[in-house]
Amino acid sequence: FKDVIDEDIREEVNEKQRDIAHERLWPFYEDIFSLSTVAYQREYDIDDDVVNGKVHGVVVRGDPIAKIDSQRFDILHWDTARTGDPTHCSVWNNQLRFYPTPSGAAQTTTINQSGFTATSTTLTVASTSGFSPSGRIIIESEVISYTNTTSTSFRGLTRGLEETTAAAHSNSTTVTARDILYTANREPNELLDSNDTTNI
Repeated sequence: FKDVIDEDIREEVNEKQRDIAHERLWPFYEDIFSLSTVAYQREYDIDDDVVNGKVHGVVVRGDPIAKIDSQRFDILHWDTARTGDPTHCSVWNNQLRFYPTPSGAAQTTTINQSGFTATSTTLTVASTSGFSPSGRIIIESEVISYTNTTSTSFRGLTRGLEETTAAAHSNSTTVTARDILYTANREPNELLDSNDTTNI
């Protein structure tokens, strides 16, 4: 019976924490999320952990994108055949919608080293040509940030971002740029026991 009461209390506390976080949108809940562009794909799903789908800012391939409302987006997007580097973005129905539609896919390369472990902070690849000087990449399901590059390596790695898990990756595995970055407020972590704390 005590477990049932404790579970009810836990859920009430978490519900109240979510309500306050949704209302206040405090900066300590703000986070960076990332995606990889797909050629000729206009719409991209926003991460499920984003509070109410509210996105603060969007950058594509290092360039800030103008956020516009859905009505303005529809006016711009009358020419559905237009493609290129996106200049405008609308947030609608938990998706980012870009205009013009991206004409190219995110840059890729392959791992060119053995022994890339879950704790490695440098990654040797075939080439970093076409990647941003700093940014994020994805290998299999792990998102990784890097602070700088050489012609064949990513350096200053921070592993397991965006609630992914740092892992070892094999030689010749594909590395893909996360060339869409957006800032948004993340849902607060669930409070599961009496030792857990909240920023609120």
